[in-house]
Amino acid sequence: MPRIPSSPALLAGFPAAAGVAHAAGPFAGVFPANAQTAVDARHLSPVRRAAVVGRLPLQIPPVPWARSVRRGAAR
Repeated sequence: MPRIPSSPALLAGFPAAAGVAHAAGPFAGVFPANAQTAVDARHLSPVRRAAVVGRLPLQIPPVPWARSVRRGAAR
């Protein structure tokens, strides 16, 4: 079936692409709060402080991943 500009299948892709466009926001938006938690953890035990600080690097990979998904959805 040929696609025409007003095809419902074609138009359904726009909301999906818009949703993926904001996928990196939650990942990047939580990082400052977790960084502040790591600063505030200086009064915790060494084990808990290590756990709080150790999770910060784990938040970096999802941001480039979400951006690559967004670029792939725009095609």
